[in-house]
Amino acid sequence: TLMSYSGRGIRDKDSVETFSLSKNTTIHLEHKTTGVQYNGAQPDSKCSLQIALLKKGTFSYAATGDEVYMTGLGAKNTAWTKSSGTYRLHFATKALSETWWPGADIEGRIYK
Repeated sequence: TLMSYSGRGIRDKDSVETFSLSKNTTIHLEHKTTGVQYNGAQPDSKCSLQIALLKKGTFSYAATGDEVYMTGLGAKNTAWTKSSGTYRLHFATKALSETWWPGADIEGRIYK
């Protein structure tokens, strides 16, 4: 496992852990959304989560264009082939109104 993550009520956050690749490598994302917080009377199925892969540049991390979208609870797996560098994930849920911005309970890992 290159990196693991877990969190509760995540709305807009970078992963705490990062991982590095020394050459072109196929990496796998194994993700689970296990709960939804701050959803009031809305069903969990309305929670939309974006998981984006970021790569470290000279000054900061930038989006690679590799993304996964998930709605509601469940699991999702995907694979990307990436070049050498240092990476992290960014998690963001979509606010559905000014007063309703759900947070996702998430867990997962990146592995080769």
